[in-house]
Amino acid sequence: MEFSSSRSRDHNWKIPAQNGPNFGKHVTFINDHHSVYGVEPICRVLPIAPSTYREHAAKKADPQRLSDREKKVETLSAEVRRVFNENFGVYGVRKSWRKIKREDFEIARCTVSRLMKAIQYHTVINCQSVSYPARPFHNDVICN
Repeated sequence: MEFSSSRSRDHNWKIPAQNGPNFGKHVTFINDHHSVYGVEPICRVLPIAPSTYREHAAKKADPQRLSDREKKVETLSAEVRRVFNENFGVYGVRKSWRKIKREDFEIARCTVSRLMKAIQYHTVINCQSVSYPARPFHNDVICN
């Protein structure tokens, strides 16, 4: 028995690309070129739906449209940045998480890890860099 769906063949279904690695690049490209080409023709070429782009633009313009989770992520990202910078950029995930929890924020350690990766902070464990690549080594870190 062979299953075939005309729906999958006839349409170019696109996965929502908001969490994809190139979403920011796509949005920037659309912002730069939508006055010349329009949003829909660009979105036909890029793997992003026009509705996804418009929703992102609307949320950027009006923060009230953000979901509760996105609002919470904004708040927690600010806390992670603050804790990391207050401690000279040497706190890793575990110490940052503990410090934030001491300040009465409900947050999981994996969430702190995810936010630090999203913010692209760099920490050092045993003189080896950890996957937060955009942050250079701090001057106090000396590796023998």
